[in-house]
Amino acid sequence: MHINFDKKLTDYIKKKGYAAITVDVINCVGCCADTSELATAFVKAERAEELKAKGAAVHEGDGAEVLILAKGLYYEDEITFSLRNFFGAKDVNIEGLSAFKL
Repeated sequence: MHINFDKKLTDYIKKKGYAAITVDVINCVGCCADTSELATAFVKAERAEELKAKGAAVHEGDGAEVLILAKGLYYEDEITFSLRNFFGAKDVNIEGLSAFKL
């Protein structure tokens, strides 16, 4: 498995001083159907060490570590993280990693 970060994401991580990106699963319960989505967060070095001590799976990316907090995710051979900006809010897009597979 190879983890890629796009240049905008790498630059943002360095600029803000983040040490890792966490990936977790959120489960939304709906009236007709439930759904699971990936949730990401940027963390500083101190919080990254706390999560590692709690058993987070650690993967090395091009620009930072990726800490996987959820179990049972589906991994492809290549995973790409990219940064999106939506009205000033930063969002991480992930390709090659999912909470479920049909």
